[in-house]
Amino acid sequence: MSSTVQNTDASAQIFHRPRRALALTLALSFVLPLSFNVQPAFATTGDSLRGTVERDESLDGIKHTLANETTLTNVILGAGTDSSSRNLVWFTDAAHSGAPVVELIATDQLVDGSFPAEGAIRFDRDNGIRSELAGQTNSRGFEAYSNKVEFAGLEADTAYTYRIGNGDIWLGQWNFTTEKQTDEWSFFFIGDPQIGAESGHKGHNPMERSYQADTWGWNETLKLATETFPEVRTIVSAGDQVESDRKSTPNSSWNQTEKEYLGYSYPEALQTLQSAPTLGNHDYYDGGRDTYQQHYNIPNFDPETWNHWWVQNNVLFLHLNTEFNDPEKHRDLHDAWLTKVLEEQGDKYRHHVAVFHRPLYSTGTTHSTSPTTERVRSTFTPLLQKHNISIILTGHDHSYARSHVLEDYNPGTYNHVTKSWDGSTGKIVDLGSYEDAPREVFLEDNQLVSLVANSASGSKYYDLVQPKHPFLAVNNQEFVRNYSVIGIDNCSVTYRTFRAEANDKHEANSVVDEVRVNVPNARPTLEQNPSPITVSQDKLETLDLTTDLDYTVCDAEKFPIEVEGAIDESKTGVEQTVTLTIAKGTAWEVSTERTVTILPASEGGSDGGTDDEATVKPSPTAEDDTAASPAPGSGKKTSAEANGDNALANTGAQELTPLAGYAVLLLIVGTLTATFARRRGSKA
Repeated sequence: MSSTVQNTDASAQIFHRPRRALALTLALSFVLPLSFNVQPAFATTGDSLRGTVERDESLDGIKHTLANETTLTNVILGAGTDSSSRNLVWFTDAAHSGAPVVELIATDQLVDGSFPAEGAIRFDRDNGIRSELAGQTNSRGFEAYSNKVEFAGLEADTAYTYRIGNGDIWLGQWNFTTEKQTDEWSFFFIGDPQIGAESGHKGHNPMERSYQADTWGWNETLKLATETFPEVRTIVSAGDQVESDRKSTPNSSWNQTEKEYLGYSYPEALQTLQSAPTLGNHDYYDGGRDTYQQHYNIPNFDPETWNHWWVQNNVLFLHLNTEFNDPEKHRDLHDAWLTKVLEEQGDKYRHHVAVFHRPLYSTGTTHSTSPTTERVRSTFTPLLQKHNISIILTGHDHSYARSHVLEDYNPGTYNHVTKSWDGSTGKIVDLGSYEDAPREVFLEDNQLVSLVANSASGSKYYDLVQPKHPFLAVNNQEFVRNYSVIGIDNCSVTYRTFRAEANDKHEANSVVDEVRVNVPNARPTLEQNPSPITVSQDKLETLDLTTDLDYTVCDAEKFPIEVEGAIDESKTGVEQTVTLTIAKGTAWEVSTERTVTILPASEGGSDGGTDDEATVKPSPTAEDDTAASPAPGSGKKTSAEANGDNALANTGAQELTPLAGYAVLLLIVGTLTATFARRRGSKA
């Protein structure tokens, strides 16, 4: 029961280059004549056209908007089936749900910000849009339909505009820009907006507890994040987008679920950035399961596990359902899903990032020591170890935490009597805590670092529990909203967590914590006992100690090959040793020794190489007796040395030929001179 709309129609393939637009339009006029030739004369709704006018984003303004939005709501642009697609979902009330229409066009084809008469791709119920009556919308006093469509064939780093209508009028219009096709990019990571929790403001503005105030805080966080990092185009949520866990009760005024979704989808960032939610416990409880599916257009969804995956650039995101946390019932299900996805997709992407709601390693009140968390650890820790997943993003605890480097680690059960953990297994690599926590770590295979996000909306905070948590490097609770920016390159993942509001000690956008995690598959390798090098004195300036050296390094600028030991050019004919090191002083340090033999300049060319480069002696092999080194003191020469002597002999022979010619010439000149002198003497 996938919620993704797979649209393979040619009309879903979007091209942004203007010179292609006319050809595409002409082609589509045959395939979809209704798209352009029988298009209704849509009218806009003026100032009510969502996305085109500024809103009053004060708390009072938000209250007014949430109370009066009915026609078009819950617009969320999500990740698509692959990195060239986006999934859109939106709600319309019954009066505007009869003929849902969406149009999509490259933004540079707009005319003064408006759609042209032709050139846009049009979607309707006959072409990609799927609609269903939403289950809990009567809690808002009216029925609504959930609508979904996929935009496929999008080009990277391209601005697009879409608008939503109902066959008679246009209701909203927004722009979005696809991610650049690059291995260096960033995304926002946020924890537990949980609109409707209404319990955690802790005296911060707004000075009330309400789902509208939660919405205000959520909107303020995303506004600050997008203004500070305008280049970021993707949001990943750790789950619990809304609070409600109540069953669907038609026409029930106390059922707040739909009001909470109104608040969650209020920020314009949800309409303009690629968004990827995670299933939280509040999203999954009895009343939330259907509405979760209806409010998101989830790609690659698995109905058996409720897991899903998606991709962007060099990252494969694996969203795991931690509500299925019984080790006996669910571990094998999750394992089978991970195995299948990684077999099909894993080799295509540099990083595999696991995103799930309930954390393995946290510090929140009751959660970190609860029986449920013990089940989550028992279910998922072995799977992360088995599949070598090293980047873990979680939420649920409404406080910030970063783990030590951990290897197959389970703390066991917390003993409230002895104030200690019983039955811990695995390994903790403790490199320092709190002020001494490392700002960079280097992971081995099957090691991981986990992040737990604090609340992004301020709707709820948990105090830090007092029992010692040996698995944590950093935790923080200042009762201020947080957001994180996760930086990606081929070698590492960098976590940066920011305060989204000021407090007595810190300004807004100050850093809570930052760490660069160098991932295991980026670890450098270096050949041991590489072949020796011979070089003549006059070629030392071109000596390259990495010639024919077998090594790998992910970031050559950050981890250059360093050389220890000097070559004494005056020492000829003897082996000199240098040490080559990569990632010196880190947990990834790897070294090897290499020997260099210098020949006198007069013997240039004895290395058998070109005029510009030193040559590496071949290493002795069992198959090649001539390459074997002679016994020490035997007086025998290696084959390379013998070849060098032959080269010198040949060079000498070539030099004798012109010398002999010069001698003959001098002899002739001398003879002629003497004869001429004798003749002059006889005349005198």
